[in-house]
Amino acid sequence: LSALLGLLQASPARRRADVMQKVAQVVAQMPRALPPYFFAVHPNTSLTLSVTPTGNPVTTTAKTALVFAFEGMVMHRTCERLRPVKSVRIHVLNTFLARVPDDRGLGGDQPDRGRYSKQYTQQVPLTQEFMSALCVVLFPEEGHYQLTVTMQLVDHQDVMWDVSGGGCEIAVHAT
Repeated sequence: LSALLGLLQASPARRRADVMQKVAQVVAQMPRALPPYFFAVHPNTSLTLSVTPTGNPVTTTAKTALVFAFEGMVMHRTCERLRPVKSVRIHVLNTFLARVPDDRGLGGDQPDRGRYSKQYTQQVPLTQEFMSALCVVLFPEEGHYQLTVTMQLVDHQDVMWDVSGGGCEIAVHAT
């Protein structure tokens, strides 16, 4: 800063260029408040998932099956060293939660949670980072069901790992 004061006392014509040059040097030498890695994006892999049919809850007829379509895209962020993804493993758990109350109001409060539970698992290969799969889910009786969908990525060595954005829960009402 003392060098800047000396420049300010120099001739006006020379002073402006010298002051700007010295200010640039001082700013370049100042310690920075934020380290450079603060702005860096960390490498990661995520899965964007779309499920159809949609609704809250999804309504279907009891003693039938409903086809769920899963579509997704695997996204890699800023690193060539990330493991290449070969396929996506989809796991669907259909759990019976409660019966639908009848006209007399009976049957809705009975402890039926978990009485019926069925698992569906399939491994879907990727096509240019996209995946698409269908899953036929049975609803054997009237009531409220919960579908829990989880997904895992599978790399070229058949090692599975969990991924952000790889799951959801879907409420289903069978009448």
